[in-house]
Amino acid sequence: VNPPIYDFAAYDVWLKPLGLLYLSNILKSYNVEVKLLDCLDRNYFPHLPPKPDGRGKFPAEPVEKPDVLKNIPMLYKRYGISRKIIENFLKEHNDTDFVIISCCMTYWYLGVQEIIEFVRCYIPNAKIILGGVYPTLTPKHAIGTYGKLVDKIFTGTSIVPLLTYLGLTPTEKYIHFIGFPPPDYSEYQHVYYIVTRFSYGCHYNCSYCASKLLYPTYSSKSILNFIIEIHYLHSSTQCKNFVFYDDELLTNHDSIKDIFTHLLNSGLKLSFHTPNGINPRFITKDIA
Repeated sequence: VNPPIYDFAAYDVWLKPLGLLYLSNILKSYNVEVKLLDCLDRNYFPHLPPKPDGRGKFPAEPVEKPDVLKNIPMLYKRYGISRKIIENFLKEHNDTDFVIISCCMTYWYLGVQEIIEFVRCYIPNAKIILGGVYPTLTPKHAIGTYGKLVDKIFTGTSIVPLLTYLGLTPTEKYIHFIGFPPPDYSEYQHVYYIVTRFSYGCHYNCSYCASKLLYPTYSSKSILNFIIEIHYLHSSTQCKNFVFYDDELLTNHDSIKDIFTHLLNSGLKLSFHTPNGINPRFITKDIA
């Protein structure tokens, strides 16, 4: 489950739960039946059509501010699919064994609380697992807030402890990101954009950035495997918007040059987006 957002403002600037999408295809390789509930899936909002680049608005409803935010003179809102849709989805899948909840931004943790309450109500026998950026960056808060409400909280970005907890034997290719399969978009009725990564981590260690805390070492997929992944994702979804979540896309400039040279020569009509930015010092004439 990718929870709804509780915030003063939220807009779909290519937001996808990429970790869950990798996890979905990994679990399917073990013959696990997987269902994704993305509470930010804009297929549920036909009245809010996407822009040509895939971005768009989320529906929102005003909600009461938590005490820590009471003094901020702005309207606090809940963004995402309705509670009724969540309720119906969980009722439909009430034989679920495990519910894995992700949470990206640390201050979006109220969405986690909502999902936990729904799961306990409609799938009381399921084991609830919490992971993602929120418990990794603020483990004390996550454990203090939800430690007694969920069965397991995972901090860090390694998938091995999760697979072990689920009773699955981690294969060597899943120990590192470089062996991950493509992200799984099969649960989306229509895909407005594809988010993916060539690399995890960053060689820099800027004081304002959490990249080193999330991914202490830098790793990247092979050029060939990544090119195959892009071709597969395009052919399986017919989507033309590709979004790179890399923190340091151009560091391996020779690899990136090879990737984009291939894509340029392939004849695919694709658009590429880099919401995490790119380092201008690596924009050579060839890269440009």
